[in-house]
Amino acid sequence: MKTSYASAIALALATLAAGHVMAADVAPTAHVQAGINDASGDVVEPITGLKLREINPARYAANSAVKGKTRAQVQAELAEARRNDDGGDVVEPVTGLKMRDINPSQYAENSAVKAKTREQVRAELAKAQSSRNAGDTVEPVTGMTLREINPSRYSNANS
Repeated sequence: MKTSYASAIALALATLAAGHVMAADVAPTAHVQAGINDASGDVVEPITGLKLREINPARYAANSAVKGKTRAQVQAELAEARRNDDGGDVVEPVTGLKMRDINPSQYAENSAVKAKTREQVRAELAKAQSSRNAGDTVEPVTGMTLREINPSRYSNANS
């Protein structure tokens, strides 16, 4: 008996719900109809096999598709951005500031240092390793040269 009551109640609720769905206005609203009319026209008409745009071009807006970049162009841009370290040059859309300006600690400094040649580096190394200049290295904490801190370890030729 309880099962028949439960079944009857479930059937009644389903009927009420279906009635509301059936009574709903199924006609498309104005903005949906406008979207259908302004569609791209790329739908293929099954009988002729032509696109709707090809059958009636006056009904559809001009195709203003912007041609994208090729894979090679995108890869070239990426390589250039990596070379230039443009990570901080991305503009934040709300403020219009570059990300590098908003949070400079997250990005490396853009210091354009001219690279030295191999000969320049070798000459600099030889100068630093020479015995007469060995005491000219500045100790960072005190700001004194090693020759000034411990004069007995260095020759007096350069004093």
